[in-house]
Amino acid sequence: MTKTQNITAADLLTRQYLRLTRAHTVREVIGILGGPHQSTNTAQTNMMVVLDEDGGFAGLLDPQMMLQGLMTKGMQGSSPVGDEDVAERESAFWAGLQQQLDRSIAEMLWQNVPRLELGDRLPRILAAFCEVEETSALPVLANGQVEGLVYLGDLFTTVAGLVLGPQEIESPIRL
Repeated sequence: MTKTQNITAADLLTRQYLRLTRAHTVREVIGILGGPHQSTNTAQTNMMVVLDEDGGFAGLLDPQMMLQGLMTKGMQGSSPVGDEDVAERESAFWAGLQQQLDRSIAEMLWQNVPRLELGDRLPRILAAFCEVEETSALPVLANGQVEGLVYLGDLFTTVAGLVLGPQEIESPIRL
């Protein structure tokens, strides 16, 4: 067996991630993400795991999904762009945003997420990331429970280490 055949999702996962429930509101999540306690490592705080009532995996959520959810639920006509009175449109935009803050995040989350298992090997992990257009992380599950997330950056670094020699990694690329 080569070293690439030995790498599994268990080797790549990060066990530190934000956990939410479907009951969280948009306001609560914005408060969590914007709070002073929040990590500066945005790659690992942008993707949040949403759990169902039994603690099982319900889906993923990131700030972009939240913004898209806000804009698709009653705020489309209040976007502050166009030829009409800008002040009036901006006022309608902010009023519409305020009305959305107490909504549950349940309808915003990404539910049809490719899921990884602890024993999934590198080819399966790469294939799972290729199944989706854009994501920064995928969940790793065991018996329906989230064990952690595999971040795209960590996966890329691992693959780079496998395909490049030590000198290529240590040497800066000269343009």
